[in-house]
Amino acid sequence: LFNAVRFALLNVAPGAAPAPRPTALEDRWILSRLRAAKADFAAQVDGFDFAKAALGLYDFVYGELCDWYLEFTKGRDFDEDLSATVLHVAEETLKLAHPIMPFVTEELWEMVPRDSSHPPLLAAARIEPEADALADPDAEAQVSRVIAVVTALRRWRDEAGVRRGAVLAVRESAAREPRSDHLFGPPRSLIARLARVEFVDSEDPPVATVTADGVALDVLQSDEVDTGAAERRVAAQRATLGREIARAEGRLANAGFVAKAPPAVVDAERDKLARLRVELAAL
Repeated sequence: LFNAVRFALLNVAPGAAPAPRPTALEDRWILSRLRAAKADFAAQVDGFDFAKAALGLYDFVYGELCDWYLEFTKGRDFDEDLSATVLHVAEETLKLAHPIMPFVTEELWEMVPRDSSHPPLLAAARIEPEADALADPDAEAQVSRVIAVVTALRRWRDEAGVRRGAVLAVRESAAREPRSDHLFGPPRSLIARLARVEFVDSEDPPVATVTADGVALDVLQSDEVDTGAAERRVAAQRATLGREIARAEGRLANAGFVAKAPPAVVDAERDKLARLRVELAAL
């Protein structure tokens, strides 16, 4: 949270005032998610379920604000609209987090630019619900798809041993599931930037097809793609899992171990064997 607020304050335009002024898909998404996070937090606190309130706040701050929204904003021009939106999200997130982590949020509140309408102490600030108009199911659905596709592409890059800064050529697969919508406009540009890919028109055969959330993207051959790297890595993982499975099966086949070991230990070994078999099947 400290790094997120510092990033916002270092990038916003001088003199910007916090306000929800979305101009891009990702702005609409984070404002909609902030509204949902506030409503969920209030419901959990009203029900005295403070653990769930803290977990929900964690998911929003780290899983949505830090992991995705701030990444989406990198490379954008921090004009007055974006600056106002980022400041609004930062301020409201500090208010939301204050009951859970009062000292850090109070310190950060002193850094946030504010006018006389803002209380000097965060402890005196009220958490107001976000306007219903900020709820945006369409933006949430589109960004959810972007996140799924980017995550799948990043996973494939890691498995294939692609160099971190390399830009790969991709296209929407002709063999993808029939859908009424294609990747275009903001979702496509976000995927290209965060997954380091370039959408091209090409008839070349793909080296792989990455699928996520009903979207299938063909990865095209380039000097950055080692077509055998993924196969070698999977083969090594299979060999390792095979050895661990054989070891667990041997222990469970030992009548002395099953009879003398505490039941909890035997059950843990059986659970481990089942998990290893699932992991092997997934490969």
